[in-house]
Amino acid sequence: MAKLLTLGDLQKHFEEAREKISRDRLDIVHTAPLPENFNRDEYGFSYLRAERLGMEVITHSLKEVSWLPMQLDPQAEILLENRDSMKKWLASTSQAQPDGNVFGNDFIHALTRCALTKGWNSNEFRALALRIGELFHDLSCLIGLIYYGVWMSENGIEGLPITNPEDLERTAQEIAMLTRSPEVAQLLKKRKQVAKKASDDRKKARPVLRVIENAAFIAGRAGLPEHITT
Repeated sequence: MAKLLTLGDLQKHFEEAREKISRDRLDIVHTAPLPENFNRDEYGFSYLRAERLGMEVITHSLKEVSWLPMQLDPQAEILLENRDSMKKWLASTSQAQPDGNVFGNDFIHALTRCALTKGWNSNEFRALALRIGELFHDLSCLIGLIYYGVWMSENGIEGLPITNPEDLERTAQEIAMLTRSPEVAQLLKKRKQVAKKASDDRKKARPVLRVIENAAFIAGRAGLPEHITT
């Protein structure tokens, strides 16, 4: 059964979704820490493999929401185009575990650590990869909902009937269908017509001001004392 979702309700769900995504991100980033004596070269090769596998999972997850009006660019977020920072780390003597501040992406670092500690074919690695894909999926849905929230605000739509506001993808789908529905198109067309008529009426009712020369005032100034007229 559909429930009327107002702009205020939508904003509330935005904040809840942001908080959940933020918690999930932190939980993922701190997954499977490495032992202190990890092999640096093995880590570098493993990171590149995890990057490739992670991109495959994320790309697959984003295909499910390819109909959204705005899309994330996972390549810009994930791929390590410039490997100089990783080469610099490999050549250093630091034993600290690398993260996104050193090189690459924190999600891929988490995948790398999981692969090295649990195994590439382990259930833990597969579950973590799927979880990262789902996070990007949910983040894309959230961006789409923000877009639709702006659309609702700009078009003066205070609320829409939504089945399950907790389901980000389904909510985005339902709003997308409603924005393209004949009923909403007719409503917006009627509002534009009413606004145009009101604007035309204001223009017609606007008084026309005429400026004329006040000959008596000019003549009177001629008889004023010099210190006032100059």
